[in-house]
Amino acid sequence: DAALPPRSSQDDVWEACAMPTLINRVLDGYNSTVFAYGQTGTGKTHTMEGFQYDVVNGGHVVREVRREHLGLTPRSIRYLLSQVEEIRKTEAVV
Repeated sequence: DAALPPRSSQDDVWEACAMPTLINRVLDGYNSTVFAYGQTGTGKTHTMEGFQYDVVNGGHVVREVRREHLGLTPRSIRYLLSQVEEIRKTEAVV
């Protein structure tokens, strides 16, 4: 459990949530959940995604996102895929 100050970066959130540890445990076969809870408008979606949206023709379009602004979900996917690649390099294929 953690409550971070309003000016926390996405890196701060990643570290506070110990995301590499959680993802490594998933790779070891354990379940894991990250749950963002809070009042409307407090930044849950931004924390999880990190995307900013523009409204274009009534729809939402993702703006270009710099790596440091990525939220937990895209960072987790990147980390997970990098770990899978490392496992593939180090484990023998039978």
